[in-house]
Amino acid sequence: MHQQRFNLFIFLAAVGFLGILITQAYWVYNGLLMRRDQFDRGIQLAMRTVLSRLIDYQSAQKLRCIELGEGCEELGQRIETAVPLLLLDSLMKQEMNALGLEGQYKYVVFNRPNKRFVFGQYEGYENQLVNSSYQQSLKAVYVPGDYVLSVIFPDIQHHALGRFSLWVVLSAVFMISLLFSFWSTVSLVRRQKRLSRIKADFINNMTHELKTPIASISLAAEMLSKQVVASDYAKVARYASVVKSESGRLQTLVDHVLMSAMLEEGKVRLNRQKASFSALVEEVVHNFNHRVSELSGKLDLDIEAGLPLVYFDRLHMTNVLVNLLDNAIKYSRGAPEIWVSVKSASGHVVLAVADSGVGIPPEEKDLIFKNLYRSHTGNLHDVKGFGIGLFYVKKIVELHGGKITVESEHGAGSVFEVYLPAVINNENYES
Repeated sequence: MHQQRFNLFIFLAAVGFLGILITQAYWVYNGLLMRRDQFDRGIQLAMRTVLSRLIDYQSAQKLRCIELGEGCEELGQRIETAVPLLLLDSLMKQEMNALGLEGQYKYVVFNRPNKRFVFGQYEGYENQLVNSSYQQSLKAVYVPGDYVLSVIFPDIQHHALGRFSLWVVLSAVFMISLLFSFWSTVSLVRRQKRLSRIKADFINNMTHELKTPIASISLAAEMLSKQVVASDYAKVARYASVVKSESGRLQTLVDHVLMSAMLEEGKVRLNRQKASFSALVEEVVHNFNHRVSELSGKLDLDIEAGLPLVYFDRLHMTNVLVNLLDNAIKYSRGAPEIWVSVKSASGHVVLAVADSGVGIPPEEKDLIFKNLYRSHTGNLHDVKGFGIGLFYVKKIVELHGGKITVESEHGAGSVFEVYLPAVINNENYES
């Protein structure tokens, strides 16, 4: 129920965030459209202003001719006299500069029917100018030929953004920050939930493991307090043995937890010595043979000849082997089948422990080496442990300068491989 509620919260938060993102993108897009519309209106107004001033100029020229008593027929006979190049260039520069477009435009005066260019700045931009959306008819100053003033802006997109680009960039930065914060928050919450589940499982498992020895010690103490038992030496010895055995079991549980804390804090120190790693493997496997035989299983060992020696801590590496073999037995279905091999590869001595057990789900392969992590089993305790074993194995192997890998298929067993750096020279090989 809690998981469903959490997933619903994540879904609603994601929908809300997506809504904000779409809304922000919508307003940015509309802002760009408004900016472009303002730009278009400004250009159209500037071109009308240029035409208006050309009309004023032409009217002033005609009045001057009339005042001087000269003929004015030549003023409207040619487009070059009706629209003087220098005047047009000056007017265009004045209007474009007022819009902040100095040097960012190209213009031309051309005949629309035959596309004859008269004058302007059009080299290399002929097709764009003919098809430009910014055109102004010059019929008001020169009727024949349907001449047009056309303008283009090669860098129109850059100018359309203009100052608005700062807000676009800021919006993008803020949205990326929100996205990162949202993802980080969700990841943190999921990690905290996973840690809470792991701790809850650890407490449940620890409580279950503690109940048995505590109950046994309590029962033994109660029996020892009875006078009929106290007078019987054999019974006293038997109950004292129970107290001692269960106390040792409690001590082992406490040691496991303390070792986990020491590994987390990096306080474990190794006493490494050069020795035969395969000899240690053979010894540990021999000790496990009886346990596997009692379960009607099999434990095969294959050791390559002439292996190099290894610098290792005997106590901790023994614990590593015990943990791997113990897991292979615990997670077997029915009679355990285990294969152990030791070989050399690329300057390492490689230990492989394979089983045909339940395997590891794909989503848990990256989690099994985490401290206190175990596959979630609720309140079931058919497989004992606290999720410390593989965490311990990984840390100890890494302290030896090695690494551990796992290959597993859910329902088809697992293969753990431990790589330890070998001592490589002519005098450091097993005989």
